[in-house]
Amino acid sequence: MNDYELSWVPSKLPLEKPFYKSIYQSLYDDILTGVLKPHDQLPSQRELSYFLDIHFTTVTHAYDLGLKNGLLYTEKGRGTFISPNGISDHTIQGKEGVNDLGILNVTSVENSSAEFYVKEAIKNIPVKKLLRYFTNSSLDESYARATQKWFEYLKIDVSDDMVSLITNGGQNALAIILTALFKPSDTIVVDDFTYSNFIELAKTLHIKLLSISQDDEGMKLD
Repeated sequence: MNDYELSWVPSKLPLEKPFYKSIYQSLYDDILTGVLKPHDQLPSQRELSYFLDIHFTTVTHAYDLGLKNGLLYTEKGRGTFISPNGISDHTIQGKEGVNDLGILNVTSVENSSAEFYVKEAIKNIPVKKLLRYFTNSSLDESYARATQKWFEYLKIDVSDDMVSLITNGGQNALAIILTALFKPSDTIVVDDFTYSNFIELAKTLHIKLLSISQDDEGMKLD
């Protein structure tokens, strides 16, 4: 181990095996406790591997895990940074007395009552029905008429060669928009207050989100 100062090193040394998980856990803990703050820059993978006297790919593996789980983001030519939504993807953060209802995670804690009733319910429902996802083709014409009326109401001109897609919910619409306009590794600038499901969708599609702080007039342009 070499004695020189880096922007960040794991707080618990020596590392425990597997080393990449120890590095990742230290990142997680330091973000959670505020030691690492949004947009803080991490040392390069080579610098950290040299400091810790471990193989370069071990640090790469730890950083990749942080990127995959949304703790980190990268900027080409600049390095690796702490994500502003690193630990929890809540629509509203850091506001006392505010509860975010944007996320419902039924698997985060054990719920024996829910488990019992779900098991009882699916006893009488064929698995094929639970896994079906379809549109009733008999309604397609009425969908088209409703869409046309909606466009007319919004004063949007629709030409004959324009394709209209009707989705089962806003999340599907967002998925279509993101996959049509962006590719993996693209970056979208967003407000600090960002729809939680949009954050999760961007993660799934490997699209980076860069949040910008706000003042009374919206995003801070500086």
